[in-house]
Amino acid sequence: MSERDFAAEAAAIEALSESEGDVAVAMEEGVAPEIAAEAIARLHTAEEPQWEIGTWATGSGEGLASMAQVRTLQAAQAWLWGARAADAPGAPDGVRELAAEVEADPNGMGARHAEDLHALRRWLGG
Repeated sequence: MSERDFAAEAAAIEALSESEGDVAVAMEEGVAPEIAAEAIARLHTAEEPQWEIGTWATGSGEGLASMAQVRTLQAAQAWLWGARAADAPGAPDGVRELAAEVEADPNGMGARHAEDLHALRRWLGG
């Protein structure tokens, strides 16, 4: 079994955090549904190590930091699901559910995404 490169995974996740605003801008400009689908899958895969980190966190804020990353990845996915609203039945409902999950984080880790997620809901028409 190959050894995991945690530093590379952390760098990739940090890059995603910094680019969430870019996802929203790209969404508003238009993203091809097939590109959005691939990006959603990759973001969802990137969630897995963050959930694992949070599960085994022993303190010092590790769990909160990993959940902040999970919520950032989920917020980006919500925007990309918005790009699929025209071609994927149920996408707007899925976007709303995912946005609600981010905003309802029990530790407030999704609070920094609230304004963008409200904008996404408005963009989707409610």
